[in-house]
Amino acid sequence: MAENNPRILIVEDSVRVSDLISRILEDMGYKNIRIATTGKDAVIEAKAKKPDLVLLDLGLPDIHSGEVLRRIKSIDKNIPVIIVTAYPYSMEAKEIQGQEIADFITKPFDINDFKKRITKVLARNLKD
Repeated sequence: MAENNPRILIVEDSVRVSDLISRILEDMGYKNIRIATTGKDAVIEAKAKKPDLVLLDLGLPDIHSGEVLRRIKSIDKNIPVIIVTAYPYSMEAKEIQGQEIADFITKPFDINDFKKRITKVLARNLKD
């Protein structure tokens, strides 16, 4: 990982939410941010760019998010994935919690808490 410029992939089908997350990350100083609006695009992007962090929404329009997580982890099991969802009690959320994820953030989220979690996961990934 580039210590000062980690590659962050936002996987979110809502443009409004992906724009918000992107602005928060930019405010934190991160500039190497990519956005995928479908699971298929997320997997393609993960293969091409090997992100240092993935923020994965649940409820993507094309592929079950658990499958997207599995495919990203098959590219590199060390890519940290943070689940970001408005539906923490959905069946999909329950299924994915059994998989290897770095964190689980519920929307709407507190921006300061969100920033702390991102910083913590990236710092932990830098150590590995």
